[in-house]
Amino acid sequence: MRQSSPEVYTFFDEATNAACHIVKDPASNAVAIIDSILDYDAAAGRTETTHADKLIDEITRNDWQVAWILETHVHADHLSAAPYLAEKLGGKIAIGANITAVQKVFGKIFNAGTEFEMDGSQFDRLFANGDVFDIGNLNVKVMHTPGHTPACVTYVIGDAGGPRVITRNTRTISATPRAALATASRSRARKSKGVSKSLSKRCSPRVVLCPASRR
Repeated sequence: MRQSSPEVYTFFDEATNAACHIVKDPASNAVAIIDSILDYDAAAGRTETTHADKLIDEITRNDWQVAWILETHVHADHLSAAPYLAEKLGGKIAIGANITAVQKVFGKIFNAGTEFEMDGSQFDRLFANGDVFDIGNLNVKVMHTPGHTPACVTYVIGDAGGPRVITRNTRTISATPRAALATASRSRARKSKGVSKSLSKRCSPRVVLCPASRR
């Protein structure tokens, strides 16, 4: 039987008030890293890998194998350590397909220039709504849940005993979604709240929500 309930290990980052998750298939050594964090010292203009190295230590100590490095959306409150983790541990980097819309917005804001590709080619896979993939024996379904950005996705992982739903700012620990930063509008904010309520209704009572922010 392929389906089971995943093991979820959460690493909270005080500096950004955000959380990263390691999701493990209990029947194998396969794991996925979701919403990794790269430390950034704004005053010094310098990045550090302290938080990411904690993940590396945990994964190597347990001899886990990274299948995926997943993003629920583009983060405006912290940097992603996905490229660093992929270099150290392997694994495919993936995000929602609407990342291209976000790249076009921020590419213009930050004058990224023509050398910056706005087609999502920085990622190994772009997920559409309803896509499915595996973490070892765990089946994962992707839900497009626009909220913080139009690229936000939710990962519904496993089913036995209740799946884990890994979301970002569509559903936060405070249960209040955040309006989109990219192409922000009142209508998108209203849509975000609607998606959050819909997500709650569609999830069974056995579902465990794992939001990644306390904001």
